Amino acid sequence: MADNMTAPSQIVERQPVATSTEKYPKLLQSLQDPDISDNDIDNHCKDIFSSYSCSDYQATNFEAATRNQSISPLWFQHRMGRITASKANDVWTRKETTSPDVLVKRIVGYSSYDLSKKTAVKWGIDHEEECKQAYITNQSTQHLDSECNLSGFTINSQHPFLGASPDGITNCQCCGKRLIEIACPYKHKDIAVMQAASSDKDFCLDKSLHFKTNHRYYTQVQFQMFILQLTFCDFIVFTKCKPSPRMVIVRVSIDVNFCHALISTCELFVKTYVIRELVTRQLENQQQVATRPPEENNNEKKTWCLCAEPEYGKMIKRDKSECPYQWFHYKCVNIRRKPKGKWYCLSCSE
Repeated sequence: MADNMTAPSQIVERQPVATSTEKYPKLLQSLQDPDISDNDIDNHCKDIFSSYSCSDYQATNFEAATRNQSISPLWFQHRMGRITASKANDVWTRKETTSPDVLVKRIVGYSSYDLSKKTAVKWGIDHEEECKQAYITNQSTQHLDSECNLSGFTINSQHPFLGASPDGITNCQCCGKRLIEIACPYKHKDIAVMQAASSDKDFCLDKSLHFKTNHRYYTQVQFQMFILQLTFCDFIVFTKCKPSPRMVIVRVSIDVNFCHALISTCELFVKTYVIRELVTRQLENQQQVATRPPEENNNEKKTWCLCAEPEYGKMIKRDKSECPYQWFHYKCVNIRRKPKGKWYCLSCSE
């Protein structure tokens, strides 16, 4: 880290709120208030933005509860209504002339995603663990007492409408604590990372294997570092080229000025658009009105899971026939491998 790099404790501007006795923060979906009048909505949203809180106690409990490799419906539920690292770049690069509605529906959790590249999504998910194991092996030979642990969903107690769940947290005696983020680009799955960086102008790394600061992955890892209050990240790019897989590890330092601008932009979007939708559910109602009857949707793909999306990647089936969802995407319920024994979703376990 450069000598003039701002320490994590200096990044935050707002002071923590009083600790709540509730174990986890209040679900953002509970902010809905159908009786709020048009005259009161603006002030009501401002009040919510300033008064909604997630204490350090709640944030710590929640991160721990969503960290393990077993089922964690909390992970999905508390993402709904929060800007996460994967959506931060969309908020950051959005033009003022672009309607916020599609992005708001994605953040709130009832908009469909573009799954036209689901093969790429599946390949990335399938090889993430292989990449992580290769990284762990590499770090064990290069660093002193290196360990890599799972990371749950972290809500920043001083920015409670923002959250991040990186691919892991690494710690060693020589470098200290840092997050990791893994990229397994399907487009370049059969070539070396250096070749991809040299031939593809849209690749996340340049020809010198430096991280491109205008790439969405860069925004994602900067957002994650700010939320977790860490000063650097190991960004890992992994391909399966022959005769052996290739992996490049790029050490990324936090850009404090960029993070301040990014967080300000994200919180302004929350304050202006997201909270209003959480309260009124106007876009959800419009979506329901515009939906065609089932008999007219014969060409549409069947949807599953809490996210109401089609099949893609690894999925797990519930062990209860009455379950309203039946199948779940691993990512949506924070599973990395198939759990042992019977598995139930939240609605079934209740």
